[in-house]
Amino acid sequence: MDLLTMSKEELSRLEVMEHLQEKRMGQRTAAEVLGVSIRQVKRLLRVYRREGAAGLISQQRGKPSHHQLDGELVRAALDLLKGRYADFGPTLAHEKLVELHRIELCLGSVRKIMIEEGLWKAKKIRERRACHGELEQMDGTDHDWFEGRSERCTLLVRIDDATGILGALLFVPEESFFGYCALLRQYLAAHGRPAGLYTDKHGIFRVNIPNAGSGDNLTQFGRAMQSLEIPILCANTPQAKGRVERVNLTLQDRLVKEMRLRNISTKQHGNAYLPEFMADFNLRFAVQPRSSLDAHRPVQKRGLSDPDRSPHLCPPQGSRHRVRRGRWQHPYSLQSQLALLHRFPQADTSGRSGHCQADRSCPALPEQGLSIAAPCIPVIAALMGTTKRSVEGVRILILLVHQNLICSRQFPFCGCAGGNYRRG
Repeated sequence: MDLLTMSKEELSRLEVMEHLQEKRMGQRTAAEVLGVSIRQVKRLLRVYRREGAAGLISQQRGKPSHHQLDGELVRAALDLLKGRYADFGPTLAHEKLVELHRIELCLGSVRKIMIEEGLWKAKKIRERRACHGELEQMDGTDHDWFEGRSERCTLLVRIDDATGILGALLFVPEESFFGYCALLRQYLAAHGRPAGLYTDKHGIFRVNIPNAGSGDNLTQFGRAMQSLEIPILCANTPQAKGRVERVNLTLQDRLVKEMRLRNISTKQHGNAYLPEFMADFNLRFAVQPRSSLDAHRPVQKRGLSDPDRSPHLCPPQGSRHRVRRGRWQHPYSLQSQLALLHRFPQADTSGRSGHCQADRSCPALPEQGLSIAAPCIPVIAALMGTTKRSVEGVRILILLVHQNLICSRQFPFCGCAGGNYRRG
């Protein structure tokens, strides 16, 4: 007795043919069960009656497939994949094989070849958000983008979670408040305000030292986003914001090689090329979101029609601003107004704040109908030294100056508001 090896599909056919042979099933029902036409059922039944169960076994078993790839074509592609494109991913390698070498292989075949040869490893991806603009992931990646042709720098990246669209790219020397503001202005001008922003726990986005920030525990960037009504979510791990982490690796692969082919060697030329690269990248890899709703909001709210003129993103033209610990302070903020208060010409300082000795010839202000005696000046100076960031004390001093109840000349104070500022 011969032993036959049959697949599940062939066993199902054998069972149906036995029912047809015993008149327990009609040909129409058999065709519906097997998913074939009635004519095919008749052919199978004739073969079964003539050869038995062996007639139902595929005649192609053990033979080369009629749909297999051409051996010479596969060898030519494999030589390039292991040589010139050894560090390329499947998608980029497929593009170069088709565009530069006219090797007509589909993307699935290239990926299969690379997996079989150990050149690529498949990865799992979490589900995307539903709407475009619902969540924007942002990160900076330090890399040798110009492969030694220029100094090492950082690429700031924004990518939409729902569609995979690159919203903005920017080469900067390092991650900083100014760099992310420039990236944000670029994004706001092109798309509008997103519904949310997903970042890591970098000190630009979050106060990581307890009791180190102001009362609201927000960084300068956090206050700007709060004013723009863009909530910031901080990921606990890099894997949590995996989409931007993966696109960082993709950019370190594709962008580096594209700039190499175009002989781009500086950040300026790289930034000029980035819009062209983003347009091509989004055309190739952007996906359709599950919802057609665009979650972006216009920037016109609260007078922010022009993001480049937003007081939260850049200092006004011709105004003075300060940089403290890598963060700029807007001149209209409470701390900056203190730092820019005018000094009294009659006063003299001797060391720290709270030790001011004032000349008693402080003139009155008749146009206000009030006058401040000279002894009040050391009191105000002492107030500056003892408030220790007291909001009420600071507001009193600002009110006195702005209402011209104190001489409008410069007031020499050192370390105002607890000694955290230099001389104005």
